[in-house]
Amino acid sequence: MFHVLLIPVALAAEVLIDAQGGLHGSVGGVSVAFEEPKKDATGKIVCPVSDRVPLGDACECEGASCEKEKYCYSLDDSKPSCMEEPRIDPSLLDWHGVTKQGPVDGRDTGAVTGRKFKFYKKSETSGLRLFYSDNLRVHGGTKVASGRWEIRIDGKDCPSGKVVQDLYVHAHHNPHRVRGFGGYCTGVGKGEHEVTVFVNPTPGYSTYDIYTGWRGWYDPQHTWHLEAQEVPEDYPYYSHVKGCKIDGRDTGVVDGRTLNFKKKQADSRVRLFFSDTLRAHSAGYCACRWHVTIDGKECPSGPMIGDVYIHAHENSHRPRSYIGWCEGLSAGNHKAEVVVSTTPGYSNCDCYTGWHPSGAHYLLEAEEIPKHYKMVHYVRSTNQNGEDKGYLPNHKLSFTKQHSDTRLRLFYSDNLRTYSAHHNCVCHWEIHVDGKKCPSVEIFGQVYVQRSRHPTYEDVNPHRPRSFAGFCDDVAEGDHSAQIHLKAVGPACDCYTGWKDSPAKKGSAGTLEVHEFWRPCSEGTSEGACKKPKCYWNTKEKKCLDLVECPGSDKVAVGTDCRCGEEEAAKGKYCYEDKTVNEGAKVAEKSGALLASAAGIPLLSLALAF
Repeated sequence: MFHVLLIPVALAAEVLIDAQGGLHGSVGGVSVAFEEPKKDATGKIVCPVSDRVPLGDACECEGASCEKEKYCYSLDDSKPSCMEEPRIDPSLLDWHGVTKQGPVDGRDTGAVTGRKFKFYKKSETSGLRLFYSDNLRVHGGTKVASGRWEIRIDGKDCPSGKVVQDLYVHAHHNPHRVRGFGGYCTGVGKGEHEVTVFVNPTPGYSTYDIYTGWRGWYDPQHTWHLEAQEVPEDYPYYSHVKGCKIDGRDTGVVDGRTLNFKKKQADSRVRLFFSDTLRAHSAGYCACRWHVTIDGKECPSGPMIGDVYIHAHENSHRPRSYIGWCEGLSAGNHKAEVVVSTTPGYSNCDCYTGWHPSGAHYLLEAEEIPKHYKMVHYVRSTNQNGEDKGYLPNHKLSFTKQHSDTRLRLFYSDNLRTYSAHHNCVCHWEIHVDGKKCPSVEIFGQVYVQRSRHPTYEDVNPHRPRSFAGFCDDVAEGDHSAQIHLKAVGPACDCYTGWKDSPAKKGSAGTLEVHEFWRPCSEGTSEGACKKPKCYWNTKEKKCLDLVECPGSDKVAVGTDCRCGEEEAAKGKYCYEDKTVNEGAKVAEKSGALLASAAGIPLLSLALAF
């Protein structure tokens, strides 16, 4: 490495280079001193603090030696320390998707109108977490009927297996209801892609009248949501199991729905998600229960349960999904399993998990959320509420939004039902923020019931788990609240939120969730939309790139490519504190050249290597 000294011509020079690379001495009697690098109390070079950029040189991190390729940062805003790994949390995962209202599409085959979005996938080996919620229905007419919805990538089946769900109805049924299902897809390459929802008749069924979306009475177009989250292959906080298996057992662990995962931290939380075709069948009223257990027991902070209730002779093969949060699990290896049984208080139930060998994708996920991660919040309620309008008191979540430019993903999962003894009617559950609708789009789900002329096949009191989600923009940084607002539409309409808290506080639970996240850099189509800290606007390519910010140090090189001010700093370069990229560590003159120049002494440029 070379440093340039300005030496007065014809004057004797004495310049010393110390062990830390600092220069000092005298030139012809003129005092010469050079700027010292930042040092700690022991005189050693201080590490720059960054939880994403490794150190390019050895240095001191709060008094402790920290080697090259390690990190100097704090997980909890206390003093930084030397770390082996970068900070890992959900902010590393790119979330793509769209939330809109309408239009209603009555096609029976093909791509559903509007249900699509384009995105850029950063890695060849990463996976895609998929979720879709909408008002899905099949009209039975005079015969049983069934329709299928599939999430496709670039107009084709997911390379690792179809992501589909089927909705089966009896004759005369017409269930306009919110439904959500998930999937996981691998084998999609790096680059530009498009996610689209397709609809078709379920194989083997010749009767179908399929509808996607619905415009309810006095309501705007129904909200739908479609998303894909990119998960790096080596991301340590996410595990899943998926497949297509049918299991007709009425008790015990359901075949294929077992997930082994490793929890890295003792004080973290685990988010669980389950999506499948769940149904019950009986000659009388009955209900089946699906319980996601951890290590053969309920979660220490409360069970994760979904109940499906039916009238006599009903046989509703339909997609269901729900979430749960588990706290109090130790670090180490764990096993999540789906256990089926009869809901307490019922008997002689015939339970089925999964349906149709050509599809009916199931998914069981476990996602660890580190304690230091402040951008995800939830509230859980086990109380059944029979209110027909207004805010639900047990479904209020207070949270602090950390940044002004981030989005919110709002997710709600609960046992939602509508009942009417004499009329058709609908109940409407909406997620509000600060006592108002989301500023960018209304996010709600509806459950409609229709009084049938054929009482043998009634479907007017559907106690079943449901999920829906939406992206909410234009919410400011700071303290906020999210809450469920309910209204009934139609005469003599009874709405119920939650069901069967049996045994007490150990039954079905509803969960409202708020997840704050940064828009993927690839969605920044202009410099103004290319938001920091993750993104960098490349003025040459006119693109928003995913590049972490360099910490800034005059004496320590960066250990990976990063953004230094408005430039890119390659691994091994120096991003100075003034945010300029340089080849070597900074050695700046304090007074020598200035004094010599002021005295009118000619200067000689001398390069020293050290």
